[in-house]
Amino acid sequence: MKNIIYKILEIIFKNKGVKTTISGTTLRLPIRFYKYYPQDYETENIAFFKKEVKEGDFVIDIGAQLGLMTKIFSDLVGNKGKVFSFEPTPETFHYFSEMIAINGLNKNVIAYQKAIADRNTTAFFRVSRHSVDASNSLIPFTDSTGNEGVNVDVLSIDSFVESSNISRINFVKIDAEGAEYLVLKGLQNTISRDMPKINLALHPGAIEKFGGSLDEIYEFVTINGYDVFLKNSKILKEDFLNIHDLFDVQLLQSKN
Repeated sequence: MKNIIYKILEIIFKNKGVKTTISGTTLRLPIRFYKYYPQDYETENIAFFKKEVKEGDFVIDIGAQLGLMTKIFSDLVGNKGKVFSFEPTPETFHYFSEMIAINGLNKNVIAYQKAIADRNTTAFFRVSRHSVDASNSLIPFTDSTGNEGVNVDVLSIDSFVESSNISRINFVKIDAEGAEYLVLKGLQNTISRDMPKINLALHPGAIEKFGGSLDEIYEFVTINGYDVFLKNSKILKEDFLNIHDLFDVQLLQSKN
């Protein structure tokens, strides 16, 4: 019944979506998801994006989901920049592509239905029974959401950048639901070449289940010349390792 109602509304709205404002960003969302984001969604991350992403930048959005952050990046980089967005979940990618179309983002956004890790391969991607769930992942679920899924193509960002002949990457947003370390490993050459600014979502429980650790992530980013910031303050390793819930950090080139 709900799907029928949505289809009727989509006809009424002529598939142009519904206009809404999230954390200061105005966009159109597919009718069935126009209330998906809280009005104050991830304000700290968005403030970081607006401070660090410049006109003409080349940005990579890993884990684009419905595309709010992609829309923000698109606005920030303008016509001279590019946003390369990755979302592997088939249903989510469908609505993400719809969001791109109804907001006219095709001018500077390129979307890919692929997962990101440390190598080019295929993998089984777990997909929740809940529509456009943010927790879809390369790792098994641990709750009642189930472990259904699909096989997906997997890329490393280094191989993508090389094969696409991208001259530079200025900024990377990573939200990989437990595969963070693999994503970072697959960024090694890009980091060495460009030292992009990075916004990194960390899921400690999922990381551990995937066989990784916060320790190896902290070592990787600091060895590669980054300082780690949490809530605008530099965070040291001991405090970093003691966080057990989902948290986001910002990685900026060390001034030392």
